[in-house]
Amino acid sequence: MTSPITFGVRPWERTLPACSGCGPTHAFGAGPRVAALRGGGGAFVIACVLMVLLATGAQAAKLPKWVKQAAGVSIREYDKSVSSVVLLDERITTVNKAGRALSGYRYVVRLLAREGRSDARRDVHYDDETSIGKIHAWHIRPDGKVVKLDKDTITDESLTDDLYSDSRTKIMRFADADAGSIVAFEWVQKQRPFINQDYHFFQNRTPVVLSRYQLNLPADWRVESFIFNHAPLAPAVSGNKYVWEVRDLSPIKQEVLMPEIASISPYIAVSYFPAAGKVAKRSFSAWQDVSKWEFQLMDKQIAPNAAIEQKAVELTAGIKDDLEKARVISRWIQRSIRYVSIQLGTVGGYRPHAASVVFKKGYGDCKDKAALTQAMLSAVGISSYAVLVYSGDPTRIRPEFPSVLQFNHAIVAASIGIGPAGATDHQVADFLLFFDPTDDLTPLEDLPYYLQGSYGLVVRASGGQLVQLPSRSEEANTSTREITLRLQDTGGIVAMVTEDLTGQMAALARRRAALSVGGDYRKDIETRIALRVPGASVSDLQLRENEALIGPFGLRYSVSASNYATRTGNLMVVKPLSLGAGDYPVFGETARKEPVVFDMKSIQEDRITILVPDGFQVDEHPPDTELEENFGEFKVAYQRSGAQVFVQRRLSISKRVVPASDYGELKKFFDAAASASDASIVLAKR
Repeated sequence: MTSPITFGVRPWERTLPACSGCGPTHAFGAGPRVAALRGGGGAFVIACVLMVLLATGAQAAKLPKWVKQAAGVSIREYDKSVSSVVLLDERITTVNKAGRALSGYRYVVRLLAREGRSDARRDVHYDDETSIGKIHAWHIRPDGKVVKLDKDTITDESLTDDLYSDSRTKIMRFADADAGSIVAFEWVQKQRPFINQDYHFFQNRTPVVLSRYQLNLPADWRVESFIFNHAPLAPAVSGNKYVWEVRDLSPIKQEVLMPEIASISPYIAVSYFPAAGKVAKRSFSAWQDVSKWEFQLMDKQIAPNAAIEQKAVELTAGIKDDLEKARVISRWIQRSIRYVSIQLGTVGGYRPHAASVVFKKGYGDCKDKAALTQAMLSAVGISSYAVLVYSGDPTRIRPEFPSVLQFNHAIVAASIGIGPAGATDHQVADFLLFFDPTDDLTPLEDLPYYLQGSYGLVVRASGGQLVQLPSRSEEANTSTREITLRLQDTGGIVAMVTEDLTGQMAALARRRAALSVGGDYRKDIETRIALRVPGASVSDLQLRENEALIGPFGLRYSVSASNYATRTGNLMVVKPLSLGAGDYPVFGETARKEPVVFDMKSIQEDRITILVPDGFQVDEHPPDTELEENFGEFKVAYQRSGAQVFVQRRLSISKRVVPASDYGELKKFFDAAASASDASIVLAKR
């Protein structure tokens, strides 16, 4: 069975569900193709060569029939950037009347270039409720020699990012695989599914010749299926056997600011239902069913004990306003309860530890911190709910498929009177204020950018429902730079820079500072600026931080460079200094398939004062530019005043997700914004 996306991951350490449920996704790079594929008939030539090799002597006897068949398949010619192609990706899952499942996997891939060697590896995950049966792998080398993987070389590793976890991984790999190799893997998993649902990804990024998912159910069971990111696909049905099959999937091309691969790869999701029996309690046909199931796991865990009640009362002593009480409690949990990822058992991925245990030990994962938050809020008379969310791509959750498998994170929604600005009525409480107890960089009135606008399941005993999380406006996430640039007559510059950030822009900057290499944030800033100002150095860095380490954030530093402006005779050409962390995205392709997903709605503004050197005057400057589209605005304006030039540049992004149908306007917008930002000011010697 496919490993569920269980809770406990750090929100900013997002991972994708594994294709075919067998392991982490792999990235495929670009590189030279094998010589046999360069001509128009390359696919036919290599297929014929393989058929001859596989039919010779003892080599053929070492390969199962299904490997021979897959290896002999002809493939079409791909772009040079494609480094591997999946010939077969098959999974057959059989569910018995007790709800237990046995899944057999087969995976065959051909490497077209050296960069595809990462696909000569399969990671098979298991835990206390999942066991691995047979596990085999074969390598057909480019010269036709067949090598079977020695079981002693299959490594067994634990997940390195989880402190407490029973999740482990068996890793099969062929280190000598290269362009022209074919590798095949086969394994069996036995599992006790905690719910009667499943999903199968037909593709990662790489092209696929054939991908098949088969579900075998007891005779009196029924199934509901959902196909995503693909044309409607009805199963081939034979008795209790259901088969979904796709062929000839083109590679998924990397695009700037595209959704996560799991959000755009074709996949099948199924819910199956027994005719009767206790196992039916694990079958979901509506979001209310999912909510009730999760509530049963969480309800007893959020009860406050005397110690929790005492602490909650102590923290809120003298405070009458519920919003302020919630603010104090949420901040204490964010700062005082250490985050530790805990994954013990499949259901354990969704059931928090008792709030009393989390409070006593002082650590827990996201669902544990959410449970303790609920307990402490309850102790001071504030009702609240756990909310299941997907931490990452806002396009990931599919409302059509009611399933806990879609979530990887837990937050809290508190019912706070009329609520602050932005609190949203979702008909499950008078007003709900959503917040994340795990993210200690985001205060109560905000949500981390990676959750805004996404879907969340409000967990209740009855009436729980899927809701869209609030999304703050661009005015809430701002970055303002005040730059005073002193230009020297040699073309060098010395600039004083002050940056002020709010909302999620501030949270990102704090995280950048905390994660800077060797703790040297100055070096990180210098590296970023060097992309725009070759040879620049940064000095006098000061973080303008507040005592609470949350909310607005600022920094101040100086930048110097010896050859920024260009001097030609009596003229000097200078560009207004652009110091943005990422500047503006560059959309090189003329057409696009996937939507554009921005991190957040935001405003970036630069206010630049250029001090002209003695003996020079402004000869000309670019015209003002103003652009406006439904997804954002851009403005740049110039003003002269004596020996100074003032430049104001402002980019506003008002939509997080821009559909591919608007790509033409988006590309034109950013091309024009980049061109206007790079336009030069000309100075002339008096």
